Amino acid sequence: LEKIKKSITKRVLSELKKKKENNLDEYLLFWNNFGGALKEGLCEVTSDHEKLLEVCVFRSALQDKMISLDDYIENCKDEDKTIYYLSGDDPEKLRSNPQIEGFLKKGMDVLLFTDTVDDFWVNVNSNYKDVEIKSVTRSDIDLDDKFNDNTDKDSNKEDSKSHEALINYCKASLGGLVKDVKISKKLTSSPACLAVADGAMDIRMERYLIEQKQLAGASAKILEINPSHKIVIKIANEVAQKSKDEENKQLVHLLYDQACIIEGEPVADAGAFSKRLNLLLEKVDL
Repeated sequence: LEKIKKSITKRVLSELKKKKENNLDEYLLFWNNFGGALKEGLCEVTSDHEKLLEVCVFRSALQDKMISLDDYIENCKDEDKTIYYLSGDDPEKLRSNPQIEGFLKKGMDVLLFTDTVDDFWVNVNSNYKDVEIKSVTRSDIDLDDKFNDNTDKDSNKEDSKSHEALINYCKASLGGLVKDVKISKKLTSSPACLAVADGAMDIRMERYLIEQKQLAGASAKILEINPSHKIVIKIANEVAQKSKDEENKQLVHLLYDQACIIEGEPVADAGAFSKRLNLLLEKVDL
């Protein structure tokens, strides 16, 4: 029976791969109905995960179409051979998420995972054909480093030193709300986003376990800030001048609250968030 099982599984996966390669439109009809169930096999220890991943397709943020992992690797830039992904419920919302704006600007693709099972199988499969599968929410991602030479790396170190006062100010303002504050190497137009350390539980997976009562509460996240954003530049300049301390503290909290909302995390104090927002709006010339 075990031999029969392996033989049938091998034949089915082989036929699915042929269908995917020969007629993708027809294959997508099958995938839309059974793709989620097929990916459940990626969570089983006995499954041939690599053969199963060969027949999986995912939404490409860069191309806005379904592609395979092999397609993704083939289109990878020479500087980077990592499969990046972002998990969520709605692909359209994911495509506007700050986490991937730096990737798309540099022409790097990100796969959008929208099935619940995706949060589980990535914990079992961290590689595909010796290529790492990695969430864009990891704080150790440095897009600048992937495209810069050694001279640029030296300038990045100098930039880090110049931002030290800003980082320390944000840490002091937010206290235990965050695990750490770092300068982002992936944000381009957004001021801030949440991230987790490499090896830590993914944000969406943690939220699922909390909903299932398997975790008592959310862990503190890393706040990444965009040093080229106007709001962050304003805070940095005024921190250096030691002016408008209270106003800047409120702005730092607003950046953190906005990052939580975008990531689907609950705002720690909705009332305080509302007051901060109202104080900011009062300064606008209506």
